[in-house]
Amino acid sequence: MKVKAVAFAGQPLSGKTFVLANILYMAKRIPKPETKFLDFEPDEQERGSTTSVKIFSHLEKDNHFYFIDTPGFVEFVPQSQRAIIMADAVMIFVRAGSVWDASVESIFHTTQKYNIPSAFVITQYSSGNWQETLKFLQELAGPDTKPFAPPGRPFNLENLTEDFREEIISMDDKLLEEFLEGHDISKEELLNVMERALSTTHIHPVFFVENEADIRHLLFFLIHFMPPYKGGNNRGAVIFKSTFDPSMGEQFYARAFGEISKGMELLNKRTGTKEKISHLYVPFGKDRIEVEGVSAGEFILLPKLKDAQVGDVLLGEGSDFDFEPFEDVFKPYVVAVKPKSKSDEEKISEAMQRLLREDPTFSYEYDVELHQHLLKCQGATHASSIISKLKNKFNVEVEITKPRIPYRETIRKPSQGMGKFVKQTGGRGQYGIAMIKIEPLPRGQNYEFKNSIFGGAIPKEYIPSVETGIKKAMAEGVIAGYPVIDVKVELYDGKYHPVDSSNFAFEVAGTLAFKEAAAGADPYILEPIYNVEIFVPEIYLGDTIGEINSRRGRVLGFEPYERGYQKISAQIPLENVYDLIVPLRSITKGRCWINYTFSHYEEAPRDIQNRLIEEYKRSRGGA
Repeated sequence: MKVKAVAFAGQPLSGKTFVLANILYMAKRIPKPETKFLDFEPDEQERGSTTSVKIFSHLEKDNHFYFIDTPGFVEFVPQSQRAIIMADAVMIFVRAGSVWDASVESIFHTTQKYNIPSAFVITQYSSGNWQETLKFLQELAGPDTKPFAPPGRPFNLENLTEDFREEIISMDDKLLEEFLEGHDISKEELLNVMERALSTTHIHPVFFVENEADIRHLLFFLIHFMPPYKGGNNRGAVIFKSTFDPSMGEQFYARAFGEISKGMELLNKRTGTKEKISHLYVPFGKDRIEVEGVSAGEFILLPKLKDAQVGDVLLGEGSDFDFEPFEDVFKPYVVAVKPKSKSDEEKISEAMQRLLREDPTFSYEYDVELHQHLLKCQGATHASSIISKLKNKFNVEVEITKPRIPYRETIRKPSQGMGKFVKQTGGRGQYGIAMIKIEPLPRGQNYEFKNSIFGGAIPKEYIPSVETGIKKAMAEGVIAGYPVIDVKVELYDGKYHPVDSSNFAFEVAGTLAFKEAAAGADPYILEPIYNVEIFVPEIYLGDTIGEINSRRGRVLGFEPYERGYQKISAQIPLENVYDLIVPLRSITKGRCWINYTFSHYEEAPRDIQNRLIEEYKRSRGGA
């Protein structure tokens, strides 16, 4: 019995899920050849496209097939890549007439990085320019990318194109010698070398598929020629996906790299926790089939594990193996999400954490300073999908809003201020007077406090309270409500009362002193500037630089990267970074990625400062 796991990946709307639906219908696994049986998530039904990875098993007597259906849109490709790493081979789909598709390019390079054999499937070939697409695939994957059979012909040995036949023969020196000497090469000889050829990562057969007959031929190829699992027999498994269902709890999808049976104990290599496998399932989309055991290479579903997460290695007794951890992916697109009701507010954190375990390609946090829930993900479509799942799975409704920017305030010149908090109306009162000097510090120095009190003008036990008041005033801001930074404060004089003075009085005095001093120090607003790295094909360099300039960015330089890409280094204000990936994908047809990190603060343009100041005044009931 052979185990075969094949991933269907590639260009969005290229028909990969339609082809798989037909294969599963031919195998009598679904009632109709319709994608709705595969794209069953509510947001997928709304969009008419795949947004999450699914596993569909087909267990025959001689072959146990596991089909991995993956999303095609570039924003979901990071999810696809995690599942593709688990496959024995990848069928990369692309529509005829398409060239340099971002998803196809990304998926192909993933297969190369992880040494996974791949083939290409050109769909809609009778109505599109498949020759142009074949040329693109050969530029992408190399000259060993050749049609397996001519369009419309069965994918068997009798119909091999001459180019692909010669490619197969060249894999065997003895066979190649016979071929060059003019000897006929038998089917048996070709078959013997076929599996070895298809197991390499430099030979990429191309198939033409658009109708039921073509799909039957593709299934024939998968059954008879596709290489099976060859990963050995290590009693254990690797978790690559998890899902949460309110009725069934959390479920973990894993690939077994050795025999696993019900009742076994598996050791989580990361945590040291032992997991008793009370129930063992084989997945089929949203359904599951309980089994007594599985062989090496099979896909399994494990419910109710104690302390597991995606990427964990589970080991059987006496077994040990390593698995390269899944790479963390950068989340370039940021939005704020606002719960619609108090009930939504109470449930959102737990719901987001559940979704995060399913999809580690986004992150979520509550920003205490900005008072916003921030969603960081792969793009607008990804964000919309997450919000749809929040509603459908957890009944949490949110609105998307623009993230607030953590502006800062600072001062331009030295100043002085006095804070006086005196209340004496009989009985014990309040008394504290503090006098301070402030001056600008170099950018990035944040804050410095100097106590120059001498002669007991303010007793030393009250000095910390003065500083506490100063820090509170700095945190509240002076002109627009943003924290004040890069200021040196010197406490140089003050007055106290032996009975009425208190820590509270001097704290208030410190606050008042700073507000008075700052008002006379020409305060202004700073905006955060980020270092941004942008990777685009060279042909889009000019338009990309134009987009950077339109966002008040500064291009620091650019240099050649790999595969004909250019790496652009720039500095851009944060308010123009959070959605930068959207126009860049439009410019490059999705062939781009970015990284960014905080660099520094610098003075915001006057129009932005005026807007922020006016907004602050209105929020406080001012004119």
